[in-house]
Amino acid sequence: TITVNGKSYHVDVAPAVAGAAPQITSVTPVAAPAAAPVAAPAGAGTEIVAPMPGTVLKILVEVGATVANGDTLVVLEAMKMEQPIKAHSDGVVQSIEVAEGETVESGQVVAII
Repeated sequence: TITVNGKSYHVDVAPAVAGAAPQITSVTPVAAPAAAPVAAPAGAGTEIVAPMPGTVLKILVEVGATVANGDTLVVLEAMKMEQPIKAHSDGVVQSIEVAEGETVESGQVVAII
């Protein structure tokens, strides 16, 4: 089992044959253990995180705005492409945790709904 970018995979490798490198025969994602449900504290929101490192190009919502599941909140530039960061649920934007031009890391909170 190996871990790449925080995801685990089970890899089967065939034995090496004289003069040749071992061959990978299968790669299977390893399911993460189910997390126990945790009740959010009163007033706590849903964190929207950057799925990859990048630079914040545009912030399309303001604190207090009502958003629907799938609405684009922030646009990142990552790997020379624009990547929309979308709401995962309906709600009201409680805070914006980034600024335009800021560099963000994978998993960094960009907004709270």
